[in-house]
Amino acid sequence: MTVHHSVFAERLFEFLFNAEFIHKNSASVIGMPHIPSQEEEKWLGYDVAFNLQNGGGVINALALQHKVVRLVDGPGSGANKAFRNAAGNPYFAFPVDPVQFNTIEALVSQNLPGLEFYFCAPLFVDQPNLDARYAAKDLDAHSVYIDVNGVGQLDESISHSIVYTPNGNEAWVFSEDPKSLTIRRVAPGEQNQNRQREEVSLEQIQRLYSTAFELVANGYARRVERQLARRLPKDVALVGQFSALSRQLQEGAPVRVSFDSKALGWLAISRLFAIYLDATTIVQRCAA
Repeated sequence: MTVHHSVFAERLFEFLFNAEFIHKNSASVIGMPHIPSQEEEKWLGYDVAFNLQNGGGVINALALQHKVVRLVDGPGSGANKAFRNAAGNPYFAFPVDPVQFNTIEALVSQNLPGLEFYFCAPLFVDQPNLDARYAAKDLDAHSVYIDVNGVGQLDESISHSIVYTPNGNEAWVFSEDPKSLTIRRVAPGEQNQNRQREEVSLEQIQRLYSTAFELVANGYARRVERQLARRLPKDVALVGQFSALSRQLQEGAPVRVSFDSKALGWLAISRLFAIYLDATTIVQRCAA
């Protein structure tokens, strides 16, 4: 068995992909993309989030979690044999953080209108291909967009990998048994090009807040529990802040949220869900 690891770093692939995406979609990208810190990325789930305005003026959100991969060729045993049985030979694979995966799966399974959220990975591992694809401005056509909607939550106590075929037509997430994933063949952002403007009630906005807080708080709490020995006390307190805000919103109580609090990361969540108000930032509910 021969394993070809990616010769380029994930950050390089992410940077080149994002630069190409902004260049090719300059007419629809609104404002600056949101790029969380590496620490924030662990619990928000994405490397980059874009606000995109379609032809009808409606704003949609696109979030991507970039990955680099390994290309495995030849016979193997154990997990590699299971991967090869599903995807054939050769195949691409990358490990996934189960807490991060579960945050993404929980978000997309809400089926929020105007939200696209994918794992994005290349169909190559070598530097010449990366150089050629970037020069030709077709990195997007030589990448896969993996949708985890509906696959269910992963067991966070064991390791998992996502595996896909060399042509990028099929993908699976593996732990013990493979679960089939959806590959989106349209370019990212195009799925919602024809979405129409819709009226949004205060109740919908309230549920939006509650959903965002709950998903992020739960994922962050689980991560803290697993790494408590290496975490600072303020991180544990942060979980309590998320939970308290979530309860207030569910009870309909007026809430004031600080947008300049990097610890809460609320600005990132507001941008991701800006689709509900067709604005680049969600208006907060404030106490009278």
